Amino acid sequence: MNLQLSGKLQAPERVKAGESFSVQLLLRHAMETGFISDAQGQRQPQNLIRKIEFFLDDTALLRLTPSSGLAANPYLQISLSIPRSGKLICRWQDEQGAQGELSQKISTT
Repeated sequence: MNLQLSGKLQAPERVKAGESFSVQLLLRHAMETGFISDAQGQRQPQNLIRKIEFFLDDTALLRLTPSSGLAANPYLQISLSIPRSGKLICRWQDEQGAQGELSQKISTT
């Protein structure tokens, strides 16, 4: 399945190497829990975001495994630190195989 998910990534353009900074992530996703029924009484299949990963270029920084408690269109604010300048990349995937990716260049001082 080649579905694309959308969102918004916000991080500072410049940070101090090794110091913590805030990253904000807004993902557009219904986060279907499988507990809701449609008008015909059929349960909607569960479809949750199951993987959120942050990278600096090709280096993994953080991996998250959300649960069904994460709301629709989740907003996350996390703290990261990076040792050098590079491209901050966030990738995520849901249970049906849809994926999303956002990136932003960050310079270190």
